[in-house]
Amino acid sequence: MKALSKVRRFAVDGLANREAIVGWVTVALVTWFGSYAYLYVFWLGGPKPLYSYGVLIAIATLYAAVGSYPYLPVRLSRPGGSGVGALLTWLWIYLIFELVEFFRSAQDPATLQALVTLGESVLLAAAFAILLAGRARVKLVAAALVALTVLAAAMNVFDFVAPTFSKIPGRGAGLYVNPNIAGHFLAMAMVGGTLVVPRRVRVLYLGLCGLGVLATFSRAGWILWGIGVLGLGWQGALTRTRRRYLLGVTFALLLGAGTAALLFSGTAGSLVSGTRLQNYLTPNTAQRLGIGSSVLSGYATGQRLRLIADSLTAAAAAPWLGHGIGYTTEWSYSHGPHNMYLLFLVDGGIVGLGLYLMLMAVLWRISTGVGRIMALQFIVAGMFTHNQMEQPVFLMLLAFICAHHDAVGRSLSFAPPERTALA
Repeated sequence: MKALSKVRRFAVDGLANREAIVGWVTVALVTWFGSYAYLYVFWLGGPKPLYSYGVLIAIATLYAAVGSYPYLPVRLSRPGGSGVGALLTWLWIYLIFELVEFFRSAQDPATLQALVTLGESVLLAAAFAILLAGRARVKLVAAALVALTVLAAAMNVFDFVAPTFSKIPGRGAGLYVNPNIAGHFLAMAMVGGTLVVPRRVRVLYLGLCGLGVLATFSRAGWILWGIGVLGLGWQGALTRTRRRYLLGVTFALLLGAGTAALLFSGTAGSLVSGTRLQNYLTPNTAQRLGIGSSVLSGYATGQRLRLIADSLTAAAAAPWLGHGIGYTTEWSYSHGPHNMYLLFLVDGGIVGLGLYLMLMAVLWRISTGVGRIMALQFIVAGMFTHNQMEQPVFLMLLAFICAHHDAVGRSLSFAPPERTALA
């Protein structure tokens, strides 16, 4: 009996140690991908991103195989369903649909590359979902998001003042290079990070992240930051007691909506005009602040409007199943439609758009607490970007929303403000 007891204790201790090791490995992977260090190292002559993808997928596969992983797509019987299981199920459906789309496409090198990118994205999203699932890991990843957002904010501001990394002059992006990706990620990761940020410094934390988003001059990033602040205020995440809930909501409204109004009305531009800060602005960033013209005018806005019109025209020519995977990589523009909904509509038709809307509905249905705010940000961000299902950082945040739901449980509402630390 003593021997059996020792074996049982050894097994329990080994399981606990294994989970702790997996947790810290997950944090390391989240930091590696979330900081874009994997790409920066590659640009310096290091290993290709594919190797980083392989390590992540291999670790997740090994953990799922050895650990009797409970969140397989078929296991959706727990109360409220499994958010991770729902995501894995959707990824299977998405992969099968795009395979069908590939076989009815031209199957040229461009569509083959689009299929390879799709396969990588599906595997990465599944790997992140498998590794992030678990209450302890969600908290560890939330702490990693805090570190990533603070670093990103500092890098964005530095990149704006001393242009180093960004591919667009006058717009900070840090290691993300693309200011829009930098702004979107920072605004969404900020919300997830508030899970572990002490309440007394959350306003300071949101302000720091807001400064980093501002430096990207991504108008969509500004909107997502405003949604994050308003959502956190509405949930009571900025106040300690219910008595101060209304005060917290009011403050969030002034901070989020007030800042957005300041930026989009051109008032911020008038305050900056004539100061030393204007010396750091380019014609593009000055216009985005409303200096000399409307905030929503300029080449970028005109291009987005033309993309919408041309996307709808292309979709009308093949309404049900679209033009096939990778079509928007070969059309007359050198880039995609800057809109996830239009991307799925043009490439996959009404069926493809319905598939993406299904994912958005799943996110909204299963999300809880800060996950609900991030789900809303994800839904809105799709109107301004076409790479949500390609960039590892967005796939990581997608998995985080689902893993957060499973960690908190559907039975825990996000009514403000007394709730569990994870809500």
